[in-house]
Parts: sequence; C-alpha cells; structure tokens
Amino acid sequence: MKRSGLKWRVACTFVLMTMRVAAQNDSTGQDLTALSLEDLQNVKIVTASKNQMAAGQAPASVIVVTEEQIRIRGYRSLLDVLIDMPDFKIDDNAYSVSRNTITNRGIEGQQKFVIMLDGVRLSAPANESIPIMENYPVNLAKQIEIIYGPASALYGADAMTGIINIISKKAEYTSFRTEALYATGDNGLHNGTLFTSKKILKDVLLTISGQYFYDGGIDMSRKFKNDTLWDATSLKTGTFNSIYGPMTPKEKIDNEFAMPLQAYNVYVGLSAGNFDFSFFKNYSRNSSAIENTPQNAVYNKDVFYGRGVSVFNARHTKVLDKVSLVSTLTASEYKLDPLSNYRNMYTGMERAYKYGYSSMVRVEEQAEWRLTPRSTLVVGAVFENFYSVPESTDLQAPVEDSRSVEGILMNTPSYYRPEGIEAKIYGVKYYNAGGYTQWQQKVMNKADLTMGMRFDHNNRFGSTINPRMGIVWNPGANLTVKALAATAYLAPTTGSTYATYGAFTTLDSGKTYQSNFFHLPNPNLKPLESSNIELSLRKYYGRNFSTTIVGYYTGVSNLVDFAPDNGNTDLYNGKYLGWNVDYIEVFVNRGRQKVYGGSLQLDYTHSIRRGMIKAYAYLSYVDGTVDIRRTDELGVEKTYDVELDNISNWMLKAGTDITMANWSFSPRLIWLSEQHLAGFLNPEAPLNRQTIDGYALVNMALRYKMGKIHFFGNIMNAFDTESRSVSPTVDLNNTNSGLFRGNYQNPRRFNVGINLVL
Repeated sequence: MKRSGLKWRVACTFVLMTMRVAAQNDSTGQDLTALSLEDLQNVKIVTASKNQMAAGQAPASVIVVTEEQIRIRGYRSLLDVLIDMPDFKIDDNAYSVSRNTITNRGIEGQQKFVIMLDGVRLSAPANESIPIMENYPVNLAKQIEIIYGPASALYGADAMTGIINIISKKAEYTSFRTEALYATGDNGLHNGTLFTSKKILKDVLLTISGQYFYDGGIDMSRKFKNDTLWDATSLKTGTFNSIYGPMTPKEKIDNEFAMPLQAYNVYVGLSAGNFDFSFFKNYSRNSSAIENTPQNAVYNKDVFYGRGVSVFNARHTKVLDKVSLVSTLTASEYKLDPLSNYRNMYTGMERAYKYGYSSMVRVEEQAEWRLTPRSTLVVGAVFENFYSVPESTDLQAPVEDSRSVEGILMNTPSYYRPEGIEAKIYGVKYYNAGGYTQWQQKVMNKADLTMGMRFDHNNRFGSTINPRMGIVWNPGANLTVKALAATAYLAPTTGSTYATYGAFTTLDSGKTYQSNFFHLPNPNLKPLESSNIELSLRKYYGRNFSTTIVGYYTGVSNLVDFAPDNGNTDLYNGKYLGWNVDYIEVFVNRGRQKVYGGSLQLDYTHSIRRGMIKAYAYLSYVDGTVDIRRTDELGVEKTYDVELDNISNWMLKAGTDITMANWSFSPRLIWLSEQHLAGFLNPEAPLNRQTIDGYALVNMALRYKMGKIHFFGNIMNAFDTESRSVSPTVDLNNTNSGLFRGNYQNPRRFNVGINLVL
C-alpha cells in the first residue's frame, strides 16, 4: 500500500508532538490537571494483586485508562480503548464468529485474556469467543485497569495474556449523579448511553447504566468498487459465482448489500452496607459473511451472528481487626442467538443455523490478612460448576431452546428421509475447584516482593499449578524496576473440544449419505500452558517527563492444531453417525510458541494557561516462532519452526490530550509495520509467513463544555487511509479462495453528539 508524502509528514509531525505513556499514569476520581507523573503512579488499583495498591508498585505491567481520558478521547467502546494501547494488535472485521481478532504481545485471541467488571468475570462462562465492541460498559467506567501477562496465579483459567477490569464509578457518588449521551454519525450510526447513581437510603446506593449502539455500516462494494473481489453483482442477480461453481439458493434473498453492527449492555448495581449486588447483560451482532467475498457469501441484514452474556453477582465484605473477608457468589450465562445463521459457499448459499449455550455458578471466599505493616497475605478458595452446549454444526432450522435442544443437519432432509439426520448436540457438565495464596512483603523500604501460587482441579482435563513471583525495586526516587515471572493456562474450551462441522450429501434421495470432510470432537484436549518472564524500568526526568522500557519472553505449549483422526486420535474409523466420511479432522495438542518483544513508552505533561497538554508515545516490538507439523509429498511428517502469524513486528501508538478552559482536543496515531498472515511464502518449506502492508491511521476527538452540557465530535481514520486487517485463514497462494486477501477496514467515519452531565 502506497502512502502519500503528505500523510507521512503529518505522521512524523504527530509523533514529535506526542510523548506520553497513555493512561498508565492517570488518576481516578480527582482532577488530573493538577497531578505530576509521580502522583499519577500512585493511583490505586486492585486487579494486579486482588488488593488495593499503587499502580507503580503493582507486581505487573499495568495501564490505567481513566474516566477523563474516556471522555476526552471520545471512547465509546472497549475496542476503541484497546486500539490505543501498547502491544495490542486489532484486526477488525476479520472473522465471522468473533468479528475482531485481538493479538496481545504476539498471542492471538481475545479468549486468552479475561474481561471483568469490578472483579466479576464478564467473559463467557465456557470462554466462547465474543466480539469486543459496545457490548462492554465503557461509559460506566471510573477507570479501566489493563494487566499485561499471565494472571492465572490469582484468576485461574483463561487469564493467559492478561486481565481487563472495568472499575465502575458507582461508588463515587453518595447523593445523585446522572449522565446521558447521544451520538449520531454517517451511514446510520447511533450510540446512546445512560448512567445514574443515587443514594436511596442511608447506606444504600443504586446505580443503573445502559448503552445501545447501531451502525448501518459501509457499503464496501461501492467504496471499493475498483477491487473485483468486492463485486456484489451476485447479490443483485441471485446467482452466486462461488469457488465451487454457480449457486442459486432456493430461499429468496434480500438483494440490498448490508453488514450492520448492533450491541447493547445493561448494568444494575445495589450497594447496601457490606453487601453489593449487581446484574449485567450484553448482546452483540455482526455479519456472518465477514472475510468471504460477495461471490461466496450473502451480505445482507438477515445473515448475522449474535451472542450475549448475562451475569448476576452478590458480594459480602467483612472487615475485622487485621483481616478482610470477601464472599462472592456469581452466576453467568452465555447464549448464541438461535437465529444466528450463515449463507455462504459451504452451505450452498442456503441458510445454515447455529446454536450454543453455557452457564456457570461460582462461589469464592477470599481473606486478606495484614500480618504486619510491611506484610500482607491473601488466600482464597473457588468452586465453579459449569454446563455447556458447544456451538453446533450447521443446522437446517433454528433450535427452539424453550424445548429440548435438538436439530437437523443442514441439507439432509430428502425423499426417503424427510426428517433428515439428527445433529449430535452435546451437553457437557463439569466443575473446577481451586485455591490460591499470595504473600507480599516490603523489603527495606526500597522493594516490594510478591510470591503466589494457585492450584486448580478440573474434572475435564485434570489439575494445574500456576506460580508467580515479582519484585518491584525503587533504587532511587526517580527509578522503578519490576522483575516478574509467572505461568498460566488456557482451559480447552468446550467449543474447541467438541467442535463439529462438515456436511453430508446423498446421491440416492436419502437411502445413503456420504461426506468428503468432517471436523469432529476430541474430548481429550489438554490446556494450553504458558510461562512468562518480564523486566521493566521506569525513569522520571523531573516531574513532567518519564520513560518506560519493557522486555518480555513468553513460551506457550500444548498448542491446538488440526490433524487427521486416522493415526492421531483414532476415534472415528472413517465414519460419523454411521455414514462414511473420506477425511475426518480433529483438534490435537502439539507444538510450542515462543514470543519475545518489548516496548518503549514515553510520557510528557505540561501545564498551560487554563489547561494541560499530555502527550504519549508507545513503540512496541514483537517477534517469535511457532512449531508446526506438516506431511510432505512422501507422507513423512516434519516439524518446522516458523514465523508468528497475526502480528506486526513494529507498532507505534501516539497521541496528545489537550485541555484548555472548556475545550479538549485529542489527536491519536496508530501505525503498524507489515502484517504477517497465516499463509507461507513457500508451502513446501513453511518458514516465512506471507505479509500484507501495514498502515497509518489518525483518529481525532474534539469536545466543548458549556455548563452541564458537552458537545463533541469524533473522526476515525481522519485521512481516509486504505487499510486491511489480517483474517485467520488467508493464504495468498490460494488462487481459488473465497476469502479476501486481507479484510478492508472502515474508511473515514465521523460522529457528533451531546453529553449531559448532572
């Protein structure tokens, strides 16, 4: 992708203007304009160690995004926040199941970090992959704590690359506060939020928050009409020239091109003395045609993938002399919208439905004991009970989940078998029991030592032990050194373990069926395991400028890979549901991933008349290798040490937050070097990945405050740069692929709105 000289001059000027480590240092619940960088490092956080401590002394790499930053930068979603964070690579509109793919420090997948609200898990119970968008309540946030690196020693399964904890602002207000926001933008974009918190009795505080978002989306077939891959003629004619030949579906198709987005979230919290109760529910919907070209999938509003999570939490806190006891009960539920469906080349352009469900009940007891003024011990015990119906194979009709869960395999009803073949839908019950302990000790007023360990036993995959150790050393007043080591694990999801997809055909009107391919369950999958070491140094130069250097190494084993059933698991012997299948594929554990990298973070603040300038810059580097196995033309299996996919070796994120009297302005730059794909330059010797161009984007936010009313405007991709994201399965060598060769991202988008703060 070619970039104009003007854009590069603007980008270079932008970088010179911006020298601040984004939110890592912002305060909570106070006026940031009066605080130095050192003061900002004393912001209290809870996520890194499950007890309150200053961010600068936490045994982890931590970034805190504040309520003020959310407002100034115009963030409306958690996705907006992560786009500006170091070490996060965002591939949006990349994959139908999860809409976006998020890579953190070279490890791909949002299911590898846990999202929380006030320490309560919002991620799906069985760790189903969910889009990150307006389905998470950024408008409710007092601060967002982003913890990098393994956190299983405290949080158990799935906290392999970190934790994102949204801390609600409900507890700040003891009388009454209300905020309402509405924004509208191009192509039918609407976003509305409401937050209210009121003291209804002496010790009772009620908080209600909600958000609704809808985006009609860009007609990419018009925007990129010069790219033949975006030719949407098939949608108009009703006959699709797919890679498997022309397909004319029986079901009528709405021929208006559309790929809308929809999301909402609702929160209700009640604090009464030592008790806290909360209920959270969200939902998100995106096109299920994503990554397929319009000749190979139906792009309209009726073809979508929707899913949501509901969470109820009750917590009781008891403070004794030197011990704090916290008892927590959590119940959560994930549901894949039964109307979710695909219409693509694999389904003959007919509608194929999906279904999935999971639930969890969790009980936790934690005790924090102040042994001495310099020493703290945290211990806890957890029991979790799960039920999961992993995502189904393609179904002929939606599941009526008010009845017994059952369905019919796609395209199997026929003359001799009008009822079709019943799909095998799994219901899995399992539990996890765990215990953890963490000891923190201050050493000679210059260092904080943290040592912890967690044990978990899961009746699906056995037991795991995950330790962690960290030391935070302050050799001088202006220098902080952190050395960290930890392990973590990612539980094998029921979705991966019991993944089923493929199709049967009949040549004799249903007397017999056969298939050339099925992917089938492997109930013996084991957890991914990771180990991480990390070193960071933060140096202050006066009270207005600081630098942070971070380096890390992560090893991940037991990777999940595709493999033939024959000769590996030998579970099916060439048959599924009694019918012959030419090739049966399963997931297996094999291979290891090695990732190393680091970042340079610069932070600068400067007071101006009636305001403040805060500038930041993150320069991140990541690289590594992954072991894969391939069978050569002689049938010999070989292991190759290959480049990582889904990464850009270099990323730069920089911005400036300017406040002056009643105005604020926030321009921000995101630059990525070339992006690694899954495909290889030479498939016969798979070592080097194919690449597509990186990109440089500039986003801007402007706000004006007039009393209790704020007017704002946001521009995303201000210079209308053409950019593409990485899809999980793109192979540029495949000339007969139904996929884009990198998914086009949004062109310039804008929205304006009004925010009422009472």
